[in-house]
Amino acid sequence: MDLRTVILMMAIGSLLFGLLLIVFKYKKDNPQEVPFWITAKMLQAFGSFLLYLRTDRFDGLTVLANIFLLLGCAYESWTIRILSGQYVKRLTHILTSVGLILICSMSVSWVKPYRGGLFFLLQSIFYFLPTLFLFRKSGMKLSLHFFGHSLLHNRIGVSDRFRYMFRFSRIRIKP
Repeated sequence: MDLRTVILMMAIGSLLFGLLLIVFKYKKDNPQEVPFWITAKMLQAFGSFLLYLRTDRFDGLTVLANIFLLLGCAYESWTIRILSGQYVKRLTHILTSVGLILICSMSVSWVKPYRGGLFFLLQSIFYFLPTLFLFRKSGMKLSLHFFGHSLLHNRIGVSDRFRYMFRFSRIRIKP
């Protein structure tokens, strides 16, 4: 299976899950909504689909795709934080979003292995945050504790890719 197929599967999966969350939100009998989750899934679906279109080159559209994907990861982290009984401040939300947009925009001047490493690093950060949110909560249900452990193991795999990309290259930035 090639990279384009995996990215397309991620886009379709995020879209379907986002649509399912919309159905739950507007269910007449028992409406349910978790803040940020629908937005997170739609951003991830759109970002993944744009990456699917641009797997062979890096340009402004690829930067935009990575911004959408990383914002979706941030929103999903905030969702887990809210589900674990904690609060997300509006200032945190705004500063994180602006920071991601600025950092991703600066990546245009980086050479290939470091661009990918930067995106994997940012993704790893937003993948580890939900684990911290779940483990910090002391009176957590067993199912959430198990979910936290599975997230931790998944996130370690993602961060290994980041470390690999930076270990075998020297740091250099395009003039």
